[in-house]
Amino acid sequence: MVKNLIKSALKPSPTSVYTKILMNHLQLISITSSFNFEWPSSILSFFSAVTPIATASDNLISFDCFLDTRSEGSVDTTSNTAPDSDLRVGQLNVIIYWLLPWILALVVIVAYSVILRKRQKLNARFLTCYIFILFMIFPSITQKMVDQFNCQEYDGELRSRKDLQVYCWKAWHFKITLYVALPGILIYSIGIPAGVLYLMRLDKDKLETLIVKEKFGFLFNGFKRKFYYWEIALMYRKVLMIFISVFMNRIGLIVQALVTLIVLVVFIQVNNLKRPFADRALNEIENLSLLTATITIYCGIFFLSAKDPTSQSFNKNRDFSLDTTMIFVLFILIVGSNILFMVIWTIKFYFIVREMIRDKYPKLYIYVFLCCRKDRWIRENVQRAKNKKNEEIIAKIEDVQYFMKDMKTIYVNHVNYEGHEKFIRLLYIIEDMQPKIDLTIKKNEFRVDGKIARERRFDPEHLRNALDDK
Repeated sequence: MVKNLIKSALKPSPTSVYTKILMNHLQLISITSSFNFEWPSSILSFFSAVTPIATASDNLISFDCFLDTRSEGSVDTTSNTAPDSDLRVGQLNVIIYWLLPWILALVVIVAYSVILRKRQKLNARFLTCYIFILFMIFPSITQKMVDQFNCQEYDGELRSRKDLQVYCWKAWHFKITLYVALPGILIYSIGIPAGVLYLMRLDKDKLETLIVKEKFGFLFNGFKRKFYYWEIALMYRKVLMIFISVFMNRIGLIVQALVTLIVLVVFIQVNNLKRPFADRALNEIENLSLLTATITIYCGIFFLSAKDPTSQSFNKNRDFSLDTTMIFVLFILIVGSNILFMVIWTIKFYFIVREMIRDKYPKLYIYVFLCCRKDRWIRENVQRAKNKKNEEIIAKIEDVQYFMKDMKTIYVNHVNYEGHEKFIRLLYIIEDMQPKIDLTIKKNEFRVDGKIARERRFDPEHLRNALDDK
């Protein structure tokens, strides 16, 4: 597995990035479904279909079956509380998950010490393998630690939502939460991404070297090199969403929903501004994923805020209720937006796989996708070259936009710039050349301030000629 990991890091596949975005999206939906927004049964059924896929990586390792040694006859079904002296399975899980990274580190060291004798090679391979393992078990560790704080009031008593027989902040729960779960959150949930980010920053100027790609390639592949750290940002986003789902649960569900909306909107804005993915399509899919989650939370606020019109406290001037039609509309919005995301993701993934087949097995591609017509292959090659040139131009335009934005910030802050004269000259050149390279055509006369003006629209033919002009 590690060999395949290193191989994929050296020769990255675009499908892995698409798969990562899909899993992040499903995990977002899974976290959203855990919010107690009084979802109707139809939406809960939709969430229940998504959750097992989303939590597959989170539940990669499970010790429940090994720890729960109770026989059927030994379970006291008449009691709804656990004895204070009993250490519950969930609490044992927390202890094991706390120790798991250290146990795995020892196992990896021993394994590679036997397999590899060269110290330098051992260090590189160990770091690659261990970071990969940490990232695989990271969601499970975070969830187990945070679940210890997930308490809710039942029958006037504060109980753990994961094990209703456990009273919160009493006996073993207090000890495990304070001395195991809390340090675990600080060390693992916050510390693991921070530690990996620190190691990546040390090698940020060597990202194209073989040894750095072996160590961190699976993390920064798919992103622009200046955003090599973006996978860490996505990990912290996941941690933040888990924190909101647990720690803000008792503050208020409306507050929880609004904070979640703010977080999602901020990430949409940041993704739009930074556009961290190397492929433009990936940035668009990430935006669509975040927008879908935002729509889901926004619709959830309606379910959360609606009141029963038959209750005595219902005020027609202040409160509102959801009838069958409105529930159906919200259901369509939630499910429809998620289905739309899946359809767009599937289409783009299909074309990525098709391109991979085209590059690796051209004869098979001609036979399967082009019906054995080589003339279509030639036309595709021409169109493909134009599309590639078009994407390169778009990437350059985006880079220039970022540069111009940075320069604007410099001048807004009244900071002197060494290349002042060159930059001003560049602005004048752009201003002078802009009318000469206009790629629009005139359309539809109309009047502005009594003068005839013309609406302008984009002209693909002009752009095509410009792209072909060498």
